[in-house]
Amino acid sequence: PAPCLAVMRSCTPTAGLSPHGDASSFCPAPDPTVRFAALGVFTVDAHTAHRREIRSTWMSSAQKAAILCRFVLFGLSTTQRSLLEAATHRDMLFLRAQAHESCKIEPLLKLLLWLECAAAAWPSAKLIGKGDDDMWVHLPAIADALHATMQLIDLNASRADAPRLYWGQMESYHWHL
Repeated sequence: PAPCLAVMRSCTPTAGLSPHGDASSFCPAPDPTVRFAALGVFTVDAHTAHRREIRSTWMSSAQKAAILCRFVLFGLSTTQRSLLEAATHRDMLFLRAQAHESCKIEPLLKLLLWLECAAAAWPSAKLIGKGDDDMWVHLPAIADALHATMQLIDLNASRADAPRLYWGQMESYHWHL
């Protein structure tokens, strides 16, 4: 599936991440760097091979496309292997939720926490995106299409009623409470 990119406000991993620390260790301080987009690639502890393949293929074009990419995982009770991987690659972001959350609420909870974190951590990003670790994307082509789309609907306007953009595939979830 194609990644979803939503216009919002815009996350960088924190060095020395501790999954038992305060909230700031889960969502980094605001980064004023101007970015076109921040793309969260949703993953889980066990998908090490998925992340390795993504790093060696399409994620390597992220800088050229001006899209900041981060693997997004739940951080409470995460594995030592994932913490070591995060320290090594510095491209993983942990959200404040149990690493082994119920599959009934995990997708929506991860999305809501990611959007909240990304908006706070990358306030200058024009777009926030979400994708899964089983996707392949051509980031430069996506960036070109999004730039063209934004120009067409004048998203660069600072008006309060400026249009919003949803680009990609929509899925729906329910809570099963």
